[in-house]
Amino acid sequence: MALPLVGYVVANLIWHVRPLVFFHRIPLLSKLAMTTGLLLGIGVIAASPERPSFDINAIVADGGAWDVTWRRFLTDIANPGLYRYDALWSMLSSQDLSGSWMIYGVAVSAALLASAIATLVMLRGEEFLIGVFAMMYEILLMQALAMYVIMLLAYTLCTFNFWTALLALMILQYYRYVQRPAGH
Repeated sequence: MALPLVGYVVANLIWHVRPLVFFHRIPLLSKLAMTTGLLLGIGVIAASPERPSFDINAIVADGGAWDVTWRRFLTDIANPGLYRYDALWSMLSSQDLSGSWMIYGVAVSAALLASAIATLVMLRGEEFLIGVFAMMYEILLMQALAMYVIMLLAYTLCTFNFWTALLALMILQYYRYVQRPAGH
């Protein structure tokens, strides 16, 4: 669970570099880049033949692909560097493209195109060059974080099993709606 936190802290340190502050002052630029990165992360996981199954029965099965040690999980399953774009590209460029992959391809293309056009329209000069690098950085960071968090959720579900996760969700909902005393 520390990897997304470390990634978030490093991203905040990088985003507070003086030339990059303007990129987050324009919410459209950062939100489009974040959306593109999230979509890419989901697609890379879905298309990868190496990843374990996300079927609920496969996740909670004893001795299944998700029933591994932390070290193996972090090095062999949840490492975003192990997943490549090759499988995603072959899925999107196949002759018999299914409807869901077609919708996904259009969504990713639209988000990436909108992000690029927004950067082109809203930034000029030196800010444009920095904005392009900031956009690429945010897309890659969000892709890696999306991949890691999705796999961490599946691993947590395997480790704590379905009923423990359901109990934790009920406790969370209880504390969410508890009446808190008024402030001073």
